Amino acid sequence: MCPKGSALLDFVKAEARLKFPMIRKPGSNKFERVSWDIALDRIARLMKDERDANLVEKNNDGTTVNRWTSTGFLAASATTNETAWVTRTRASTILRVSAEPM
Repeated sequence: MCPKGSALLDFVKAEARLKFPMIRKPGSNKFERVSWDIALDRIARLMKDERDANLVEKNNDGTTVNRWTSTGFLAASATTNETAWVTRTRASTILRVSAEPM
């Protein structure tokens, strides 16, 4: 196994690894465990609000572009091909922009 792959085993099995969704409410200094439904609903709401505030629907020429350039996705080289494919597919679906450089 390559060094990246062998290091990943330590990460996946680490005792300190986060195993449940947690949120920190505004004004609090502590994280609290929440259900996956609450966590995913919160992520969806925050992403929708961000998109609504920053979506560029048309460029200066009036062409529809639907660019959401204030948000992006981050992936790592240590991921599997399958994980990279899922990240790329979800990013394209959610952001509705090309994953190619602009």
